[in-house]
Amino acid sequence: MRREIITAVILFLLSYAILYLLSFILHSWESPFYFLLPVPGFFLAYIFSSKIENFLQYRNPYVYAIGILILGIIAYYINLHWYYYNMYYLMIGRNPQLEKLGMNFGIYLYGGKLENGQYFNGIGFDFFNHLKNEPFIVFLLSAVLGYAAYKFKPKLISRL
Repeated sequence: MRREIITAVILFLLSYAILYLLSFILHSWESPFYFLLPVPGFFLAYIFSSKIENFLQYRNPYVYAIGILILGIIAYYINLHWYYYNMYYLMIGRNPQLEKLGMNFGIYLYGGKLENGQYFNGIGFDFFNHLKNEPFIVFLLSAVLGYAAYKFKPKLISRL
């Protein structure tokens, strides 16, 4: 039991260092939230990976890692869609003239230009830029690293 705890702490510190180095590429950690968010992401994935593998009865680690990323990005997209559409709906409800002026709602993946070269008129944002600058990507990557640490744990325990 003691070896497993030491292994988990070593793997967490290693993944934390990797996430911190990635912060120079993705964005800077300007809030304490960024420093604390890898803790639950890593340990939730580290602890529950065995239960998820036993439930799904599928053992390919790459499928799980890619699945965590894809499902996390889809969940984040749905969350942002509901949030910003609610803001749009409230704005239109308070001022119906905005809809007559061409105000609309949309989430675009890159940039804000439409096919005719005009910029988007309404509530909208660049999804991948938003994802890159939010702490959710830190949580998501820490969960992937937590799963990778779970798969790497037996090799490290045998060396201790």
